[in-house]
Amino acid sequence: MKNAFLFFAIAFAHFIAHFLTWSYAEYSGLAHAIWSVLATPLLLMAGSLSNEYFWPIAIANSFLWSALMLWVARRFLVRSRA
Repeated sequence: MKNAFLFFAIAFAHFIAHFLTWSYAEYSGLAHAIWSVLATPLLLMAGSLSNEYFWPIAIANSFLWSALMLWVARRFLVRSRA
């Protein structure tokens, strides 16, 4: 249960950060740089499909980032406890 909550909390935080940086990417170089990192890998790999299916791909990208960050956090916590 704790892992599911952490997964969805990370996914939600990533999605909000992704939306905010996407909306300010044209006005700020820093926002564009952060958006480029957050959009990796699915939005950049989707190419022209991301024009038509932006939000479904962005949500899938947030879930991918969440799974990766949860895996990294669990590996880090397991190593620090040992």
